[in-house]
Parts: sequence; structure tokens; C-alpha cells
Amino acid sequence: MPRAFAPDPAEEFGHADGVTEGQATLETATGRGVGCSRMTEGRRTLLTTLLEPKGMERCAS
Repeated sequence: MPRAFAPDPAEEFGHADGVTEGQATLETATGRGVGCSRMTEGRRTLLTTLLEPKGMERCAS
């Protein structure tokens, strides 16, 4: 379950030909990531990608 979910400030939600699309940033207990939302009449799709897993930070050399 996301702790934080917000529209990506660098991207705008768009609407054309009955399709609404947009990108968002999200944070869960596992880490931070991005999501892509696509909504049409009767269908909703949310694809997410985990970009920064928590506890897997790189060590500074």
C-alpha cells in the first residue's frame, strides 16, 4: 500500500481520444518508484516500477 502517491510534477496528465494518461511518484514500505496511469471508458491500468529499494543503498567509495 503506498505511503505517498502524487502526480509527477515534471509530467502533466493528458486527455485525448477518450484516454487519460499520466505519471506519478510513489513511496511504499519497500521503497520509492514511479507509476504510469491510463484510464479509458471501463478500463483502468496502473503500471509501477520500484526505482529505489529501501535497505539497498549503495555504499560510498
